[in-house]
This record gives sequence, structure tokens and C-alpha cells, in this order.
Amino acid sequence: MDVTHIIFFISILLLVYGGLHYYLYRKLSLVVPTHKKAIIGTLTIFAGSVFIVEALIHNGITPFITPLLTTTAWISFFWMGLVVLFFGISLPIDILSSLARRIIAFNITRDFSQLIEQKIEKPLSSPARTVVVTACVLVLAVNGVFNAQQINVKRVTIESEKISRPLRIVQITDLHVGDLTSEKHIQKIVETINSLNADIIVSTGDLIDMSTDHSEAYLSKLEALHARLGKFAVFGNHETIAGLKKSRRLTELAGFTVLSNRGVTLDGEINLFGVDDPSVAGRLQPGARHPDEPLPTFSNTLFTVLLKHQPVVEPNAVSTFDLQLSGHVHGGQIYPFGLFTRMVYPVPMGLSRITDKTWLYVSYGTGTWGPPMRVFAPPEITLFELMHTKK
Repeated sequence: MDVTHIIFFISILLLVYGGLHYYLYRKLSLVVPTHKKAIIGTLTIFAGSVFIVEALIHNGITPFITPLLTTTAWISFFWMGLVVLFFGISLPIDILSSLARRIIAFNITRDFSQLIEQKIEKPLSSPARTVVVTACVLVLAVNGVFNAQQINVKRVTIESEKISRPLRIVQITDLHVGDLTSEKHIQKIVETINSLNADIIVSTGDLIDMSTDHSEAYLSKLEALHARLGKFAVFGNHETIAGLKKSRRLTELAGFTVLSNRGVTLDGEINLFGVDDPSVAGRLQPGARHPDEPLPTFSNTLFTVLLKHQPVVEPNAVSTFDLQLSGHVHGGQIYPFGLFTRMVYPVPMGLSRITDKTWLYVSYGTGTWGPPMRVFAPPEITLFELMHTKK
């Protein structure tokens, strides 16, 4: 990521994150109007801590206080989740409350001109509502932290005449191994996947997070994952941010073969083709295939799986694969982000049909990015059971 993109990203983040905190300040100042300065100071500390922690982690300035830094990072990102949840719940209630008051006032006056002149109570003027919303947010956030640590196996059965014998593919995606990862959680993931007796294990991007200082020890544990026909991965956008050389080394340390815009035929049973995220394609090697070009033609008698980080289906490539496995969107991870991800990627979560013989699967993801919580977007490890069906 070049300097221009970094500056643009940070500017947008500051604008959005600052706006969320300003909204929160307006609400809290109604509850405790005599402590506005204390509110401003507290919000500034919590909002700024995210940027300070990330700067320290990425520059490796404080390796001697790693436990303290990790704890601070966890608190900072948990706070980020709280702020997002508060905004997502409080703002719609404010809007609905304001509309309800206007409708009531209109029914009383029956005169729209008088309604315009009236001073209807502002949406931000209910301290009691703020207290109730805050309590709901805390409950959802704590539950979201608990949900993020769960290991959920989702089973999907797909039948195809191209499958000569049953095959089991396990997909993980968006694991985001980094500073908030716990060794215990990684070990649970390894044990769960190995219990599924997979023929193939795939990672469809963002295996690592933006910071990789603490990733090596965790990723090395993924080497214990076993699959009869092998383990394969493609790069997502976070591998680009972390650095492609480092990402490749860490992905291979975890025992995965990286499919960077290339494919393999496994034991004459199935074809796999990997497409890197658009942020990666073309950087690993000059003249690399652009993601929207058709895939190379494999034997049409074998089932072909496309591994692609973003859930974007290229129409001119549909005839070259049978199943596309993607992630990236996390199902939103935290309400209300799911509403925005559906706008950017208008595809359903889970399994859907592209054509009568072609499928797309969009996973909710296995880990978390940013806030260590999942609200209305449970994490998953996906087991695909490919079965033969007669013509």
C-alpha cells in the first residue's frame, strides 16, 4: 500500500470514527450534562488509543511490553465495537422517534404548515433512551465477544455428476491471525478441522492480519492441519497490507500451498484454481493473470473449485468452474456493517446458485478483524461434502 492510499485510508477512518464519537458525545452529554469535559476527555482517550496502539504494533516500538500492549489493543478494539453498535442501534431509534412525533403532531394539527413551524423535540433529546440503548449495547457486545470465540462447523452438501467419489473440502477464511489471536482458539480450530477428516483444506484469504509480529507462533500451529489431498490458500487484501513476501512465508509456514492465479488437478479427482485479491494480482510476478479474465481450461470431466477472496462473480469466467468459494465480507461481523456489505457485494451469504450447474458460497469467516466480537454474524468453518449425482 503506497503513501497516498495510506493517507486516504487514515483520513476516511478518522472522519468516520470521529463522527461516531461526536454522535456518542452528543448522547452522553444529555445524560450527564454537568460533565461534558470529562466525556470529551474520555472519548478522546479511547478513540485515540486505537491509532496509537496500531502505530506501536506496526513499528515494533514496544516489544518489551507486549502483554500490556496486547491488552490495550483488545480494550481499544472492544471500545470500537461498542461505539459502532451504539450508533447502529441508537440512530434508527432516534429517527423513528422523530418521525413518530411528527406524525402525531400532524394528526393533531392537520396542517402541514403549522407542523413545520412547530418545534418538535429533537431526536437527541431523550436521556432515558440513551441509558436503555447503552445497556442493550453492552449486552450485545459481551455476547458478541463470546460468539466470536465459538467454533461453528457449517455443513454444505453439493451434488454433481462430475464427482466420481465423495470429497470433503474444509474452508476457512478471514482468520486474521494477529495481535488479538489466542493460542487456545487456534488450537481449537486445528482440533475441530482435523476431526472432519477433510480431503482438502482451503483458506480463501486474510489468513493473517495487517500486523504479523505475533503471527508466526500461531500460524505454525496450523501446520498440524491434515488433509489427504493437501492444503491450499489464496491471498486476500490483508496479505497485501502485511507485505506479500512475509505473507507468503507465513502462509507456507502454516502448511498451505499458495495458488496465486494458478490451478492444480488433485489426484485426477478435482481441479482447484486460486485467484488472488485484486490488490495482489500482478504484484507477485510480472504479467500475472488479471482476476476478471477467464480461468484456464481444465478437464471438463472434473469438478472445478475457484478460490477467490472477494465474493465477486465474473460472468466471463462462470463456464470454467463449478463452485466458487469466497469470504471477505464477514457477514458484516458487527451490526450494522452487514447492511453496508450487502450494498457493496449484493450476493447472499452462504450457498447460492449462479447457474443451474454452478454455485457460489460466501462464508461468514472464521475470525474477526478489529473489534473482537461478532454480532448477528456467527463465525464458521465450512465443510463441503461433494457427492456424485447421476445425469
